[in-house]
Amino acid sequence: MRLHNQYDRLEESYDSLVDYMWNEYELTYSYALELKSDELNNINDIRKQINILKAAIKKLGDVNVNAIEEYKSVSERYEFMKTQHDDMIEAEESLMKVIEELDEGMRTQFTAKFEEIKVEFDKVFKELFGGGRGTIELVEGEDILEAGILIISQPPGKKLQNMMQLSGGEKALTAIALLFAIQNLKPSPFCLLDEIEAALDDSNVGRYANYLHKLTKHTQFIVITHRRGTMSAADRLYGITMQEKGVSTLVSVDLIENDLNDKEKRIVENILIKKERLYMGLFSKLKEGLTKTRNNIMSGIDNIFSGFSSIDDDFYEELEETLIMGDIGVRATDEIIEELKSKVKENKIKDPKDCKQLLIDTIREKMNLGPNAYDFENQKSIVMLIGVNGVGKTTSVGKLAGHLKAQNKKVNHGCS
Repeated sequence: MRLHNQYDRLEESYDSLVDYMWNEYELTYSYALELKSDELNNINDIRKQINILKAAIKKLGDVNVNAIEEYKSVSERYEFMKTQHDDMIEAEESLMKVIEELDEGMRTQFTAKFEEIKVEFDKVFKELFGGGRGTIELVEGEDILEAGILIISQPPGKKLQNMMQLSGGEKALTAIALLFAIQNLKPSPFCLLDEIEAALDDSNVGRYANYLHKLTKHTQFIVITHRRGTMSAADRLYGITMQEKGVSTLVSVDLIENDLNDKEKRIVENILIKKERLYMGLFSKLKEGLTKTRNNIMSGIDNIFSGFSSIDDDFYEELEETLIMGDIGVRATDEIIEELKSKVKENKIKDPKDCKQLLIDTIREKMNLGPNAYDFENQKSIVMLIGVNGVGKTTSVGKLAGHLKAQNKKVNHGCS
């Protein structure tokens, strides 16, 4: 009976210790046996070790009961972000591969098309310039997709040079040649040109207009121009007029149709008359004026000296009228007549025929402006340089500007 009671008490103590291990450490008896160490036989050492562990646990602070759930959430978020990161790295590698393939394709295509444009540019250049040579080159040592392009031009009779060294008209015609070369290889269905030939002389305008007409097979052109040669190549002209202030009027003339009505015929006639007046040219006007002056003066003077038998007021009035009609000018004529009267009186000349040489000498003296005639240093004036494209107008002005700047003078140089 006593043994039975002791057994019950031991069993209760065993159950109590098992419950204690579970409640305190969440350990089962079997798991505790697995953790049992043969080195821990001294109860005092075991208690000391327990105290050390408790102190270490206490230092950890309060236990976050939600840590496990938070860990699960953070772990899931990490896995998601890592997957996204891996996808982005893979996409980047794929994109870089595509870019490399595109770059390689563009380099191949650009090189081929560049050579085609180079050949076509030279052909168009020769036709527009009437000879010479034009070429384009890539800047060496650079990626062809980012490299600069050098436009090199050699107009007829000149050495090969960079486009920036050309005159204004030559630059314009070279640019037009490159534009037309590209247009030949890949024609655009529609093209608008706004006074691109403004800097060209008449001969170059004619070649430009003729070539432009060739391109109309594949392209519809709308051209804004003031040049006669370009107008002559058009199939239809649209004129913008402003007969009333602030009100623009559009007038169109079809140059292809032959059956124009009376109104259109008048419009064409007026346009041609205005064009003829507008584009007569400086040299034509100058030649016409000089011819008129020469004919009026020479024929009129000959008639006066042969038609008068004495030098009197009627003689001087007739001579004065002849000089004015010959575009000598009123002021210049008055001065010439006064000086002639003085010389006639001084030399006691009676016969008009003897007076002729005096008149010639007097006019020559008026035309002789002296050694300082072209000294503009101390006077304000307008000096005009004229000539066809490429003869050296801009170069001459540049040299003159450099000469003046070397003398510490202020120079404003503007070019088109």
